[in-house]
Amino acid sequence: MAESNDSTSLLAVPEQPTAMKTRWVGDWLERRGFEVRHEERRFGAWTRRHHLEPGAALCGVDNAVTRAALEDAGFDLVVEAGLGGGTQGFRNFSLHSFPGPKRAGAIWGGTAPTATAPDVSTMPAYRAMKVKGVDGCGLTQIASRTIGVPFVGLTAAILAVGELLRRLHGGDAMEVVSGSLMALEDTVAFNGADVPYAHGHIDIGDANLPDAAYRPSPGLQ
Repeated sequence: MAESNDSTSLLAVPEQPTAMKTRWVGDWLERRGFEVRHEERRFGAWTRRHHLEPGAALCGVDNAVTRAALEDAGFDLVVEAGLGGGTQGFRNFSLHSFPGPKRAGAIWGGTAPTATAPDVSTMPAYRAMKVKGVDGCGLTQIASRTIGVPFVGLTAAILAVGELLRRLHGGDAMEVVSGSLMALEDTVAFNGADVPYAHGHIDIGDANLPDAAYRPSPGLQ
């Protein structure tokens, strides 16, 4: 875990600058009664889900290559959450769920368009750095760095976990959600399937059945 996570992650603390974030979050969850299993392997086009592993996946990565391979691993449901970047878009968030109207490979598999960075040279912070002697190359490098704040990541995480819970309880499926914390009233969402997610639980059915009939399926752990 990089030191920069101390200011951008809710659960990071300076005392754990070298711990992997998955381990730190896992410990936090276990202290609250959750059962945690770690699978510390890189995800990519080569990844394949075993049929006894959970059927639902939550994704929060920071690169298009990994996102493009989300549907190839064999999960029954994938909920992907992403954050905006840069000085103008760091408050933005989005959510995609798969299967959906468009495949992950079609969204992220092509060559990403080159974005034009906004001119920030007139902003007070950059003017102050220029006065202190930072040259044009240094200012350009600093301006190109993305910005992260914990409340945007928290919002995206709530949407992702909420999507799974909503489907388990028979709510509408959200295939795409896109918005900004600068104007939540302008958030755009597209509904999908209106049937309960069938891989995380089974119907109760006949109350006279033995207890074994009520055990949840291995699709969601």
